Amino acid sequence: MNSQLPVSVAARQRICTDVATRIKGLGYTGECGYNQILYPTESQSKALLSWLVQKLPRSEEEITEESLGPNALLNKRKIVINTNVFTRLLTRFFNSQV
Repeated sequence: MNSQLPVSVAARQRICTDVATRIKGLGYTGECGYNQILYPTESQSKALLSWLVQKLPRSEEEITEESLGPNALLNKRKIVINTNVFTRLLTRFFNSQV
């Protein structure tokens, strides 16, 4: 695959139109045509790249952390600590019953 656009303006427009059509087909709702691909502005590029990054597949751990909120690691740690405390309490209770 060639990483450079052809010299011909018509060929460039055709390729960029195809890319823009495919991006729109993926569900991008922002302004996207051959012009935005061939002559991008900073704000349009940022919006498009942000949207594309959000479309990348995520690992199960990232999804879990996102659902726990901004304090995901702190929340996970609290859960582990609470589980350990609960386990020790149960162990003490059952040992005292014997």
